[in-house]
Amino acid sequence: MTRYGEALSWLYGLESRGIKLGLDRMAEAARVRGNPEQGLCYVHVAGSNGKGSVATMVESVLRTAGYQTGQFASPHLQRYVERIRIDGRPIRESEAAKRLLDLREDSRLPALSFFEYTTLLAFEAFRLPMERALELDPGFGPAYIHLIEVAVAEGDEEAVLELLESEEERLGPESPTVRGHRIAYTLNWGDSASKRRAWDEVDSLPPEGLLRFRRILAAAPENWEAFARASRVLMEDRHPLVARQEGFRRQASGHLNR
Repeated sequence: MTRYGEALSWLYGLESRGIKLGLDRMAEAARVRGNPEQGLCYVHVAGSNGKGSVATMVESVLRTAGYQTGQFASPHLQRYVERIRIDGRPIRESEAAKRLLDLREDSRLPALSFFEYTTLLAFEAFRLPMERALELDPGFGPAYIHLIEVAVAEGDEEAVLELLESEEERLGPESPTVRGHRIAYTLNWGDSASKRRAWDEVDSLPPEGLLRFRRILAAAPENWEAFARASRVLMEDRHPLVARQEGFRRQASGHLNR
């Protein structure tokens, strides 16, 4: 039996515990595990019917707009890992197995139900973007960029600089991604002369660099002018990803203004 099979066999064996009302056990379990549910932004979809469809639509809109997303839904259609998705994709079976078996071995946890363990698994999978960035390290994927965005939003110049240096070391100083992030960093923390030079570079960035630049600036609202300038250049070139993002925004705005 694989580790994934072992983990699911143990988890499904808990269904005999049935449904347990109340939040005391989950609160205690979360405390024991370091409160993985904290520090994230949530859209909580509740109701009798249509929750899954609405949650999937919201996740799609947010992901298309450039946010890193996590989605937890129940039940699944074909595979257990479909319950927990990050950036639209189910977590890997190997990750689910590792996390579930780790939870099983944690003697500090109260007696939880199938659903409570799955909820805790989801919280832990959504936590620690650095962990996911390390798993995606060869490509410096969305989770790594999310770390930079968080550091910018929190005004942590030292953390942003450290992340950018690691990125530049791996991708090279001429990478469009690195150039876009560097310019965004300069507009946030550079002196007046550096900011003027950075402005001159914005229009010369290729589309990928502009996309990265725009995402980082979105974390710092005071730089709305630079964000708008990058958006305008991309839209003038009709970059397909930005055109699609803008289409989603217009659709969402139309629905909200009805």
